[in-house]
Amino acid sequence: MQKEVREAFRIHFKWTVLEYAKVCRTVAKACREFKVPRSTFYNWKKAFYKEGKSGLARKSLLPETILEA
Repeated sequence: MQKEVREAFRIHFKWTVLEYAKVCRTVAKACREFKVPRSTFYNWKKAFYKEGKSGLARKSLLPETILEA
């Protein structure tokens, strides 16, 4: 599978977990259903509210100079 497609699925999954938590009104239940640690959920939530859906994308840990080479 192409990297872009995998990343799109990851973003959609994270967004789905956040929306499910909103609907069921229980973070613990959403995390249990999707097997996601609550700490991870709150990291996703923070990123989503800060940057929108683009905040749910993976961030590279490598400096840009290495990525450009």
